Amino acid sequence: RPVTLRAVESVEVEQAAIDAVAIDSGGRVDVDLLLSIDAASVAPEVVASIDGNDIALKVSAGERPGTFRARGSIDLDSVRRWWPATHGDQPLYAVSATCVVASVETPLDLGRVGFRTLTIGSLDAPEIVVNDHAVFARGVCWVPVDPARLSADREALRAALAQYRDAGLNVIRVTGTGVYESADFHDLCDELGLLVWQDLMFARMDYPVDDPDFAANVALEVAEVAARLRGRPSTAIVCGGSEVAQQVAMVGREIDMTSLIGARLEKQVTTPLPGVAYVTDTPVGGTHPFTVDSGFAHYFGVGGYRRPLSDARLCGVRFASECLAFSHVPGDEAVEQFLLGGGAVGDPYWRRGVPRDRGASWDFEDVRDHYVRELYGVDPSVIRGIDPDWYLDLGRGAVGVAIADVLGGWRRPDSGCAGAIILEGRDCRAGAGPGPVDHRGRLKPSYHALRRVLAPVALVMSDEGMNGLDIWAFNDGGEPVGDTLVVRAFSAEALVAEERADLRVDARASAKLRAEAVLGTFLDVTDAYRFGASPLHAVSAHWLEGDRTIARAVFRPRRRGPLTRHDLGLGARARRVSEHEFSIEVTAERLAECVLIESAGTVLSDEGFDIEPGGSHTVIARTEGPLRARVRALNADRAVSVTVLDD
Repeated sequence: RPVTLRAVESVEVEQAAIDAVAIDSGGRVDVDLLLSIDAASVAPEVVASIDGNDIALKVSAGERPGTFRARGSIDLDSVRRWWPATHGDQPLYAVSATCVVASVETPLDLGRVGFRTLTIGSLDAPEIVVNDHAVFARGVCWVPVDPARLSADREALRAALAQYRDAGLNVIRVTGTGVYESADFHDLCDELGLLVWQDLMFARMDYPVDDPDFAANVALEVAEVAARLRGRPSTAIVCGGSEVAQQVAMVGREIDMTSLIGARLEKQVTTPLPGVAYVTDTPVGGTHPFTVDSGFAHYFGVGGYRRPLSDARLCGVRFASECLAFSHVPGDEAVEQFLLGGGAVGDPYWRRGVPRDRGASWDFEDVRDHYVRELYGVDPSVIRGIDPDWYLDLGRGAVGVAIADVLGGWRRPDSGCAGAIILEGRDCRAGAGPGPVDHRGRLKPSYHALRRVLAPVALVMSDEGMNGLDIWAFNDGGEPVGDTLVVRAFSAEALVAEERADLRVDARASAKLRAEAVLGTFLDVTDAYRFGASPLHAVSAHWLEGDRTIARAVFRPRRRGPLTRHDLGLGARARRVSEHEFSIEVTAERLAECVLIESAGTVLSDEGFDIEPGGSHTVIARTEGPLRARVRALNADRAVSVTVLDD
């Protein structure tokens, strides 16, 4: 990482331990400084300040000549609580100090703090509780922006982290198979409202925990990491190891949890990090560390192990600290660049970008193809040979459906699941890698699937089989939202039923309605009974606040046969809304599945969405040049050009 050269000041802060403690409506800031002062013969005067409150710190001589320890606490009668981005604001309070030596004042910047409380429940029922409110945790395992240099400048980090925040995520897990991140990274997580799950860098190995030299080395490492994490509202969980216990259990050996390196390091972490939760290892809990109905689990039933989508609910996952291993197909522009470079879909160079478990005879593209086959009733290997573009679109659609089904199911308050962290947030190289963001930071269609199901204000449809279709309305924000829910049912392009229901959801709450209760009649909306000759093709729900749609969802009952392509009556019109932004309205006369927009050099607010018969959806497109775009759908027989209307 970068090495910098700077002048040594007359007063240097060698160590700064700043802890912010939330107490009822107020708070307290504890300050502990180790100062190095050039040529000081007497103890300095040190005054700490926060939010207009000052206190003279108690100063004593340090262990070395020229060093002084300054300690004290500042009580605040009223503070604003810090929340994850999904649930509220991120007020940060600047902490500073003034050191006076021989009448010379030296200002000291001690960073910013935020006030929040946080607990994680028990291994039997883990959940992240912030400010006494249970938060459905959703996030990604962090991949460095530059996987070769393993460091990035502040603006590159901000752009990457902001993408995850904008997707409705609130947790970033820095995994034990990676590297520790910079102070800039943690500053930005504080600012953007992203909780940090920080693994210590111990993974999948037996460590010589009883070796004195090794233990001393590790103690220095942990102390340095704790100093970087201390006092930050974003620091939520520190985990002592990754898949250490799992490695032991999977070869059939007995596990002594107290011998794991994570168990040995607990006090070294929790002592300097009050208010931060500690987990010995991950996965952990249950009959074996890798069982998923207790503790923190690595769940790949849907994904790597090719289990049916229903497995995610059947297994009773409590908290997935890793999940959903897929090969995510990138956007059109990334694929075109790959093909122009001489590659072909499915060739060895393409496969280099597809993740694979070491020693496995299959890779994650095989996993994706499995779900294409299960969801769409077609043979992806045949389609790849005759229509590679449709093959890629089928993969985009399948991953989006799997993400929405699994995460939507887990997000339901009655699911018993308290969180899900996707295996990787970003690709390291060109191709269909494991992240919803490609190696150049471009959003994939799967990113938008995440955003739709995990947005702070969202609608989620839940197929409850013989019980019908549940509609969950989520409001994670700090104010009540919504007025009306509009539910429509369609057979082919015909509107079968339409009704409205009052729906206003309080702050940080959710509500459940049953679709047929709103519609007021039995329609077999989930196609569970299947005695009707003409099943429904779609159910749509629009959540309104006044005339504005704040969330929407489209449900498609189980498919009765393979996916086919036909004329959907697609249309698309765009209007300029600012110098570099256009509003694209996409319409469809019949149900359109996985609508994709092809436009080079354009960033889209949504993609891979469904449109109900006769419905529409508006997408914001940001581009530096003129807008040239085409719209297609997974079940459409042709793409249509976007008509740009006059300003």
